[in-house]
Amino acid sequence: MSFTVTLQPSGRRFLVEHGETLLEAALRSGISLDYKCINGTCGECRARIVSGEVGAIAQHDFVIREVDKRQGVVLLCRTVPATDLVVEALVARTPEDIPRQTVITRVDRIDEPTPQVRIIQLRTPRSQTLRFLAGQTASLEIDGVASSTRAIASCPCNGMFLQFHIRRNDDDPFARHVFEALRLRDCITVAGPQGRFILDEESTRPLIFLARGTGFAPIKSLIEQCFNLELTQSVTLYWDSDFARQPYLANYCRSWEDAFDNFRYVPMVDETRRRTPSEQLAQVARCICSDHPDLERSDLYASIGESNFETAQGLLLEGDLPANRLFIDRSL
Repeated sequence: MSFTVTLQPSGRRFLVEHGETLLEAALRSGISLDYKCINGTCGECRARIVSGEVGAIAQHDFVIREVDKRQGVVLLCRTVPATDLVVEALVARTPEDIPRQTVITRVDRIDEPTPQVRIIQLRTPRSQTLRFLAGQTASLEIDGVASSTRAIASCPCNGMFLQFHIRRNDDDPFARHVFEALRLRDCITVAGPQGRFILDEESTRPLIFLARGTGFAPIKSLIEQCFNLELTQSVTLYWDSDFARQPYLANYCRSWEDAFDNFRYVPMVDETRRRTPSEQLAQVARCICSDHPDLERSDLYASIGESNFETAQGLLLEGDLPANRLFIDRSL
């Protein structure tokens, strides 16, 4: 049996399935609430039950004052509903709503989808996860290696597991270390989040996403946020692979197509390897404009790197896309 939770003052609503805590259900639904741990230690997820009944509250170390308990204060990470609820809790909507955090993580997994890309998954302690908005970046630091700012590729719904996509680059000390020396259980200090390449969750316009190479990382996080929010407008991904082959997570994107009726995946591959990056980007822009003759009615998010910024901006704005509906991440 599921229950509906309405948040005040935002008015956001979400369903809590059987066995879920209020925090788990909110994060799964794409709603960013205050929290730090997920086991009742820190007290950051305190909120007030305005109306409705809660079930048995799981044990927690954080002490809630008796006066606060009488006013309905609970920890969202340890509370399940017994009825529909109205809960007073603030929702983060902008980067300013989320504090900067520093978390010592360990390498939990290393995948090699192609010889040119490593996908690393970091695990935080249960007592200190990382809270962020989809599309943001974080600084990664390894002892003895220059720090590097990278897009978070994972979904904000689980701040304990953080995914990053690293492209081989022998001129980048961090990337070189990832490919040559990084091992499971190694420590990486994560600081963040930062960045304003985030989803406009109030928009009902069709969504177009453009990624080039490992610029897919923040796009992946944004698209997964769209799914968690259960947005109904069309979502289209154009992934320009710069490896002269299929994008490195092509099957993952195809699984999205199978699972979500409103999602479309368009791989863009220059199999001839004769085009310059600017020429390939122009080809992708022409494809987008052809597929979307009403481009001015859409929102477009592009993660294509600093060197391609001006080219992409000019090409896409020529297609009548309003400047304030074009969101470009240049951090690649």
